[in-house]
Amino acid sequence: MEDNETIPEEMMSQAACGRLFLEMWTNDAGGFPLPNGCYHGPLYTDVAEAGQEAPAGYREFFIEFKPIHPLKDECNFAANREGLGNGGGYESP
Repeated sequence: MEDNETIPEEMMSQAACGRLFLEMWTNDAGGFPLPNGCYHGPLYTDVAEAGQEAPAGYREFFIEFKPIHPLKDECNFAANREGLGNGGGYESP
């Protein structure tokens, strides 16, 4: 993914979810809810503090769900990004 590459919210799609996430997991017996679509912003880089190296860049990724396919409060969810080593991803609290 290029540093300046984005998928704006208005261009989100389920196909983008497949390109952005290698795996989505839940302990919900009904399975992972169907996403409405996924999108992401540009690569951000914070300003380094005096005498420090610039921190690693970061990007925000979004998974949007329709009200008829919600994330359930009592379940755990995880989404693993393709290309992130060591199991990088998000897990719900």
